[in-house]
Amino acid sequence: MPISNIRTAVAGSSNNAFGGAITTAAMATLADDIVVVAVVFTDANPAGNLTITNSGTAMTWTLIADVAVNGFNRVAAWWARSAGAESRTATVNWDSGQNLNWGLFTALHAGGHASAPVPLDKVYSGSGSTGVSQAITPTSAGSALWLLAADAATSAGTVPSTFAAGTNCAIERAVATDQWDAVLVRPAVQPRPDTSAFTLSETHAGNAVAWLAFEVQSAASGGGTLLPLLAMHHRKQQGIC
Repeated sequence: MPISNIRTAVAGSSNNAFGGAITTAAMATLADDIVVVAVVFTDANPAGNLTITNSGTAMTWTLIADVAVNGFNRVAAWWARSAGAESRTATVNWDSGQNLNWGLFTALHAGGHASAPVPLDKVYSGSGSTGVSQAITPTSAGSALWLLAADAATSAGTVPSTFAAGTNCAIERAVATDQWDAVLVRPAVQPRPDTSAFTLSETHAGNAVAWLAFEVQSAASGGGTLLPLLAMHHRKQQGIC
């Protein structure tokens, strides 16, 4: 069974205080949904411990990747399996540092693999100063592939640049704030119809890029074409943007 019923959302928030938390909007999870939550934030020193919890019935969260760039930018993501149909939120907590600007990406997937929905050998992450390109060979047909890239501004109030999708890719959602910008990229055909290697990529004039790419593995072989449903909520501590 291929991955299906993909539901995504974005939330962004500014929180100029030491430590803190950011919470997703309510997610209408279904039984056995694979829930992915990713956090992006920029700070003069983005060190410290990140933890994630959820409202409602507790889910077991597994870290996908956590990468920081030169004290400017940090991206981390987790996955969990929903035990049943329930409206939930997820909250990422940071125990130190000054949250200049941060946000969350969420993606819910039906039809995920029973034991290894995010295979460890299909997780990639890194840092750099320009656009990102990463090839992934899906474990099974019907899997979903994602690339999340975030870039810190060269100075406060300066948006780094505009993202563009690479060849055969599509931008699921891009967000720009006065401290960072980020993009969630997927294949133009999602889920993947076969197990051929696919290159996820985006281009932009970068500064301090942190990124991660991964597969959400399908429950069994099978392809198909699905265009994800989009939802976007972007807020700041001081007003709505």
